[in-house]
Amino acid sequence: MSEDNESSPNVCRCPDCGTARVVHRSKRDPIDRMSKSPSSVIAKWMGGKLYHCIFCRLQFYSTRPKAVLPPEEHPLHPGERPPSAA
Repeated sequence: MSEDNESSPNVCRCPDCGTARVVHRSKRDPIDRMSKSPSSVIAKWMGGKLYHCIFCRLQFYSTRPKAVLPPEEHPLHPGERPPSAA
């Protein structure tokens, strides 16, 4: 049984809007706001990765893995389509 990775409860989600379409950040961006929720603070303390929600522009830490999105739904390339098998 194949389950959609984005709908899985075990993937990283934005604490504000709940989307799984987040991007990994290597360092904090001083312009976008940072989550101060207890889960984000604990995840940072436990060695979680820094993520950024592209919709609500929130940065947060999570210990869960990022969802694997299909190429046509990737947040950085919304108009790009996979090559057709013509």
